[in-house]
Amino acid sequence: MKRDAATPGLAGVKRVPYKRSALKFSTRDDVDDEEDDNEDSNGVDDDEDEAVIENENANDDIDDGYDAQQSYRIPKFGGFSKKKMPPTSKSSELFANAPFQVVEFAKGNGGLKNAIKSSLEDGIVKDYTWLGTIGIPTDALDDKTKLKITSKLKDEYHSESVLPSDLTFQGHYKNFCKQILWPTLHYQIPDNPNSKAFEDHSWEYYRSLNQLFADKIVQIYKEDDIIWIHDYHLLLVPEMVRSKLPNAKIGFFMHVSFPSSEVFRCFAQREALLQGLLGSNAISFQTTEYVRHFLQTCNKLLLADVSHDELRYNGYTVKVRAQPVGIDAHKLRKQIATDVVTSWRELIKQRWGDKKIIVGRDKFDRIRGVKEKLLAYEMFLQNNPEYLETTVLIQICLKSSTVENALESEIMSVVDRINSLSPNISTTQPVVFIHQDIDFVQYLALIAEADTFIVSSMREGMNLTCHEFIVATAEKKSPLILSEFTGSAAVFKKGALLINPWDIKQVSQAYKTALAMTPGEKEKNWRLLYDVVSHQDCDYWVEASLKFIKDSWQEQHEKERYSALNVKDFSLKYQTSKNRLFVLLLSRMPVEREMAILSDLSTDNQVYVLSGYKRVDLERVFRRLPNVGLIAEGGSFLKLSNTSNWISFASEDIESLLQSTAVVAESFAERLPGARVEQGESILAFRTEQVQDKEREAATIGDLITHVNSSSKKIHATVVDNTVYVLPSDAAVKAVKFLVKYMTTTGTVGNDISLAQPTSPSSAPSVANVDPMEPKQLDFVCIGGRSNDLFEPVLGYGNEISAENEAKNVFTISFDGDATNAKERVEGLNELYSILKKLI
Repeated sequence: MKRDAATPGLAGVKRVPYKRSALKFSTRDDVDDEEDDNEDSNGVDDDEDEAVIENENANDDIDDGYDAQQSYRIPKFGGFSKKKMPPTSKSSELFANAPFQVVEFAKGNGGLKNAIKSSLEDGIVKDYTWLGTIGIPTDALDDKTKLKITSKLKDEYHSESVLPSDLTFQGHYKNFCKQILWPTLHYQIPDNPNSKAFEDHSWEYYRSLNQLFADKIVQIYKEDDIIWIHDYHLLLVPEMVRSKLPNAKIGFFMHVSFPSSEVFRCFAQREALLQGLLGSNAISFQTTEYVRHFLQTCNKLLLADVSHDELRYNGYTVKVRAQPVGIDAHKLRKQIATDVVTSWRELIKQRWGDKKIIVGRDKFDRIRGVKEKLLAYEMFLQNNPEYLETTVLIQICLKSSTVENALESEIMSVVDRINSLSPNISTTQPVVFIHQDIDFVQYLALIAEADTFIVSSMREGMNLTCHEFIVATAEKKSPLILSEFTGSAAVFKKGALLINPWDIKQVSQAYKTALAMTPGEKEKNWRLLYDVVSHQDCDYWVEASLKFIKDSWQEQHEKERYSALNVKDFSLKYQTSKNRLFVLLLSRMPVEREMAILSDLSTDNQVYVLSGYKRVDLERVFRRLPNVGLIAEGGSFLKLSNTSNWISFASEDIESLLQSTAVVAESFAERLPGARVEQGESILAFRTEQVQDKEREAATIGDLITHVNSSSKKIHATVVDNTVYVLPSDAAVKAVKFLVKYMTTTGTVGNDISLAQPTSPSSAPSVANVDPMEPKQLDFVCIGGRSNDLFEPVLGYGNEISAENEAKNVFTISFDGDATNAKERVEGLNELYSILKKLI
């Protein structure tokens, strides 16, 4: 069963409790939802459920204790009041017996709703449950009425309900989501005096509603369910659910944009928001840019170790990727071909004749770039007066919960200026400004007849109106003008005319380019765009997203399924093996007891120690143990047992990369009292054990890691015990791979490596000395040590050795980690060495 924890407001309720008075309450879904992949789209065949409480006996008298002829004031979140009228105990019983019905509802996240509906029809999803608020004020409802509503939604509409108090919903949605989260995620950091951004209680409401969702999920969860959580309203839910359901499959999809770390760090609750998300097995974003921003933010603020598609935090691995949402192109084509749309197209042709039609459809919001779009159109007409009487821009502006009177005045002023350019506005009106939405069939007809469509948003997740336009213009193949700051630009970069909405001149030129484009150019660009829309449709999005969640959970589950080492089995397989390899991680220099065990173990086995220490330090400590091979500086250098030669796995440019990194690290250390930089030949350590200011320490470490990991793919920075290690990428794995190849391959393996300069003055070694060992079949491999981000890739490679049958018996052993690549665990370093001692 797939159960989706969707955004709040899945259903809206309106009430008509009195005869003749026909009072309609304001509802929670009367406020606009700002999900980027829905807000500019009616969607295709929106027919989601709306719970409606109506008086089905409007002509019958209702004895509710009030005079229905009286005039009542309707507060913002429901309830009735009358001036100078004292409270009544019956106010909570107003709707106890009011009948209700479920009707279609068009608000909410249309992209998500249509995708789930399509996947159900096509058999991709076979069972599901929606989870959300019912979209109405609930304080005025008694328990009996609430039960009726929630039971009907559950039994007939696959919908489980969360019922927050009106105050909680207001604080969560209106205050924290709309005045703090949404603007900042779109690079509009709130700082005006009316903002609620700095009121702590709104955060408490946000957290409380998230907890209600999490509690409901835990209550209805069944084993093997997939929990798919959507958007910024519910960022805390994954971790809240994970704390109660540690084995659950949890995915999160972020429909809106994710800003850079410098913007995200402005949130007062930045760590809590990120940690909430990291309760997921898999997190998806609309574009790779948002993925990169998220990983860098976690790297910088949480000191999580990241790669291009995953991060490790507190021993837990989370997979991350881009998976842009799509539309049901097939259903949309069928709707465009209907008679009603065809009729509207004919009316549009009659109304505007041969004029070039430019269409835009946006929320009335500053971030949509409507003003900039109009200013560019004004410049276009001024520079190209021949288009004044042959072109019309039809701009549809939808209601927005954040509309500003000043913005409306500014926009209408530009509209008036543009229309004043016409010598006769009765016959030529360059701009038709529609300050309301139109029926979807009319809208489809309009974009089907459009000669170009423009999206000028300053920042946006995925604008599905682009997808709709591309499908609708299949006959005319009109060009798309698209802001480069939308998520859509990432998928339509080939075929669309990309613009910077702040560059008014560029946008004005884009108008002319689009309108003057040849049929051949239109055909070529449209096919590039349509190929994306048709292949990355909503069915593909749902199927790929659910598979991503399941695969990520399976990978994580494999890491968590490691059990205590079976010492008896370990010893038996050791005794029955002949060609044995041990690779042991050194997190500190060994004490005398451990040195003695290593010495005895190396008499009849190949034993190597892997550490971040320099070559000279390891040589000094292990000079009395020539049988023990050494891997220094995190894998950059390897000294085979019973030899004096060091093999280098670092590329030639590593030294220069580390030198430039050291300059940056030293500058950080100067500004952080107690920090110091230690540089080896192929490794750099930024140590902060003596730093007193822990807050500055965390910020500095985050900045350094972000700098290193974004500067070059050849080096990587990670944190182990408050020390940042910078070393060649995958150096440790390369060294261990070489060892396995060295012990099992006939002939020289010297071509894969180079010999490092000796640590003390001597003649340069010969390459022939690299291969002194007779190759044998490995039948026992043990890779063990403390779990950390430096050692985990080596443990992962050990599992590959087992999977590819390169060795008969492979043991990957770790401690101090809850989620690790190791298959077996021990309680600590002392236990590991005690077990090794018993083998001798």
